[in-house]
Amino acid sequence: MTRLLVLLGAIAVGGTLYASLSSDTGHYATVDRESRAKIAAARQSGDKAEFRKAVDEDNNLATYDIGDDGINAARAKGKATLPRFVELMQNKTPGNYTVKYGIKDGAGNVEHVWVQVSDYDSSRFTGRVANDPVIVTSYKLGDSITVPYEEASDWMIASKTAIYGGYTMRHSLSKLPKEQAAQISSLLRD
Repeated sequence: MTRLLVLLGAIAVGGTLYASLSSDTGHYATVDRESRAKIAAARQSGDKAEFRKAVDEDNNLATYDIGDDGINAARAKGKATLPRFVELMQNKTPGNYTVKYGIKDGAGNVEHVWVQVSDYDSSRFTGRVANDPVIVTSYKLGDSITVPYEEASDWMIASKTAIYGGYTMRHSLSKLPKEQAAQISSLLRD
């Protein structure tokens, strides 16, 4: 069985974008309790270098600078191709339907997470948070959430045989070993 590394979410803190990754074929992932505690302590310390180290040590997270042209282009493509996502859902393309959305907390932190879509109309997607937020802890894995259509920053339909969309995930392939990136690339569809 092919194991996929699928981009799950992103956290913007202090000029760096942290992307959450999963080593499973689905869209669900958690950061273990010990890693979460290290990340939270490092973030609260205000030491950016310590925070980055704690995030980088976790195997489910990858880092990007907020000004990264590649990740920004991936988000732009995700937004621009949302009509394709809706078309594929209407055609009942097999797989897990998700959109990426920036959740916020009262302290001004934003964390981009995948939301498993259960319903949609022309103005919104509804579903459940599909990965365990690391920084914006007011949301939990499985929480119900509504995503305004214009605020979805990416989309993905993933199955064991194909991955549609997922442009931010595609950008992360450069951080993987070549063999693993090639396996995932072989599943990519537009």
